[in-house]
Order: sequence, then structure tokens, then C-alpha cells
Amino acid sequence: MAPAPITALRPKRPTREGPISAGSTGQVADVVNTTFVRIPSWFTTAQARKVAALKEVGHLLVEEHGRVTGSISVATLFQAGQSDTVARWMSRSRAFLTPDLSLEEAERSLQHEGVSCLPVVTGGLLLGTVCLDDVGGDVAHAA
Repeated sequence: MAPAPITALRPKRPTREGPISAGSTGQVADVVNTTFVRIPSWFTTAQARKVAALKEVGHLLVEEHGRVTGSISVATLFQAGQSDTVARWMSRSRAFLTPDLSLEEAERSLQHEGVSCLPVVTGGLLLGTVCLDDVGGDVAHAA
């Protein structure tokens, strides 16, 4: 018997026109980006930039001891010295979002954590990422 395909999540982030309105009823599952990459914190920023370019992602999840402990944006990677470690520049957070969370709550969580990207997790399974620009937030305030 073949496993059932997962169809509830889109493989790429949907395109939207303009920011999400304050009264939006959307959920994290509507905007989750299922194309994501995890890298170790000891990678250099040059290595991380190469991975991000190859995978065509704007954010990378950072792991330490097999656990996601933060993220780093490509913009931040380009501000860093090429031989610096990702650990030096990453935004640390153990927070995560769930697919059923409203977009408004997701934006508040991202801003509260001071990060521009958080993992989306359900039942201990990593589903993808959601970034501030996915929920209409101001990316200028988070790294």
C-alpha cells in the first residue's frame, strides 16, 4: 500500500499581492515554505551562502547538536565576513510555529522573538519555515 501524499502544504511559498490585512483569517499552513535547509552552526558564512544559493532559499535554519537553535538570513550572511562562523551571526531562538496558528499570531511571535524566520513544527515533525515577509511583517527590524 503506497503512502498517502501530503497535499495540505505547498512546495513553494505562494505569491501574494501586498501585506496581509490586520483582520486576515489565514493560517501559517497557508504560507509555510516547505523548501528549507538546515546547516550546522560551525559552517562558515561563505559555505552557508553557497548552500542558500544552491537551494534558492532566503533563510537557513541553524542546528547545534542535532536541534534547530536559530536561523540566519541571506542578507545577514552577506554582511558577515566570509570566514566567520554562522553561530556568530545567527538569530537564536528555540521558538517555533504550528500550522494552525493565525498569521497575525505568527507575526507577533516572530517580532517577539526578534527573528525574521521561525520553523513550523507539528507533532515533532519539521514542516518548513515562515518568515516575516510571508506574514506581512517588517523585515527591517529582524535579522
